[in-house]
Amino acid sequence: MTNRSLFLLIGLLFSSHALSKVTQAQMERFGRDLTPMGAERSGLNDEGLPVYQTLPEYSGRVHGVPSWVEYKETGAIYPHLYPGEKPLIIITSENYKNHQAYLTPGTVALFEKYPASFSLPIYPSHRDGSYSQAVHQSVLNNAQHAERINDTGVKGASGGPPFPVPTVGMEILWNHLNRVDYPGSSADYNALVFSPSGDIAQRDYQLVKRLPYMEAGTNQQEVKPYLLLSQKMLFPPRRRGEITLLHDYADPLMYPRAAWFYNPGTRRVRRAPSYGYDSLSNGDTRTIDEIGGFNGSMERYNWSIVGKKALYIPYHNYDFHLETNNNVRFSRYHPNPNVMRYELHRTWIVEGRLKETNRHVYQRRVFYLDEDSWNIVYADSFAADDSLQRTQQLLSLYAYDLPGIITQSEVNFDLKQGVYVVDKLNSSQYPALRKMKPLPYEFFTPGNIRHGRHWNDELGQSSSNLQPVQADVNFKMPTGIEGIREHIVEPSDLAERRDTGPDKIPQSGNSMWTDDFFSLAAETPDYDDENFQANPDIKTVKQRISAVASRIERGGFLKTIWLLIPIMGVFIFIRRRNFTVNREKSSDVDTPSISEPLPDLPKCIDCGHQAKTLRETCFNCGSYLTHRMPENETPNEESTG
Repeated sequence: MTNRSLFLLIGLLFSSHALSKVTQAQMERFGRDLTPMGAERSGLNDEGLPVYQTLPEYSGRVHGVPSWVEYKETGAIYPHLYPGEKPLIIITSENYKNHQAYLTPGTVALFEKYPASFSLPIYPSHRDGSYSQAVHQSVLNNAQHAERINDTGVKGASGGPPFPVPTVGMEILWNHLNRVDYPGSSADYNALVFSPSGDIAQRDYQLVKRLPYMEAGTNQQEVKPYLLLSQKMLFPPRRRGEITLLHDYADPLMYPRAAWFYNPGTRRVRRAPSYGYDSLSNGDTRTIDEIGGFNGSMERYNWSIVGKKALYIPYHNYDFHLETNNNVRFSRYHPNPNVMRYELHRTWIVEGRLKETNRHVYQRRVFYLDEDSWNIVYADSFAADDSLQRTQQLLSLYAYDLPGIITQSEVNFDLKQGVYVVDKLNSSQYPALRKMKPLPYEFFTPGNIRHGRHWNDELGQSSSNLQPVQADVNFKMPTGIEGIREHIVEPSDLAERRDTGPDKIPQSGNSMWTDDFFSLAAETPDYDDENFQANPDIKTVKQRISAVASRIERGGFLKTIWLLIPIMGVFIFIRRRNFTVNREKSSDVDTPSISEPLPDLPKCIDCGHQAKTLRETCFNCGSYLTHRMPENETPNEESTG
């Protein structure tokens, strides 16, 4: 038994399921002083405070497409929800210390590093965006039934954040991982890497996701994946066609992340066991687990809740996405402040400290989450000496086709190297984020990504897959505990809907809940290049050669050298043996296979040796054959020629 298996067994025996179901007193707060998402309904309107330091009360009056916004179909760039607004104040390096109570350490570091150009335009705060009625129902249901398992997992939740009234830091991060998003979506994004020298590296890729926990009628279990993701590279040309496949599970301790990588040059699909934690993102300076603010397992850190605090955070960043000219949108060291927007909002603050038994490039991490959406809006990462190494900003807006608040683009600053990365960037060349029907499970399998099937057929290119955007005219905010109770879905009702409803979960065939799915994700097979079937045992010569090529790709240079030494030894032995045999065959030395002298060939007059070829000299003694022949023999024309 391995150490990991032993630790897992001990944890299962001595750890209890830390229930996080809210009490009746906490449930009474929903509809009274808490919003359906668990945020504080009240604002910050103390007398004497300037406008830019006030926060309005939650209204939730915007649901879907409001009357003053022209937005007709998913895939279009979102128009501004509050057009024409002007900044209330602009914070610069000259006055940022007066507002430091509303700034994160990462924002302060940007003011100190780029004093001449960095600034924060502060706009009026708005809390008008709301989610669908189904999401509100799911979150309230999660409050009563969701619980943590194995310390880092979650079960009994679906349709939105599992812990609207969190008690520990992990629950807040699970609210981010299970934040409200599209059940199925596709997007074409750019990623730009800006170096201090002025060089810019660009990557274009297509991202396809399926979120089973957001699908109607589901009940998340620890063995089910809550995220299925496939990413295909479009640019640069040397990386075009590379595909990364990812499966994330609700119980990462028992079911770790499963990832695969397809290389179009070798036409092979390989498992990527190191795709996570502090492995570097391919093409930039970020770690894998800081993409999107945070992703993956939380097991390497001890998490704690620091508290709640009102901060200036990026919010309603429509101008940033409407401006598709990158020469206007970006400067050398950071995005152009003229296309940025910041508002005052309350945030949850969560801190993670690296466990002594684990390793990571970040010794300490601090996340700031918007209380109305559970989106990470800031992330500060500290090195081993507790110095601030990176800070991250995630730009949010209200998505009319969701409907709800999402973070689309993200900006990551490396404060030590001076590099900053902008990811999930829309452009005029590619369509923006698209809401679509969730693709079938077969799309997110290793066998599919090798051939690239469905990439042109099922990614929302046809109108049959696009979801129309409509405002819910019948939407009403549930008020009071009585109004809340009628929307809570009991487990029996949930099971009935799952078995009989129009969106019931298929229990057989190639659905995503079949046993084949879990067995495939749990194994780490190689794949045959011809039939593309699971084949853990490499037996053929072709497969051995492919295995050597794979080791070279993974960087196992020394192992490859040790493997090639005996192969080269055998090759040299065979070459030397063939050379020796060929030399013996070309010589004139008598061989046992020749018993009779060949006709019409002279004999040496000195030693009597019979020549084997038409030679001028004797191979045995060196005498001239053609000039000193026996007296009773005369050479014919052929022999003397």
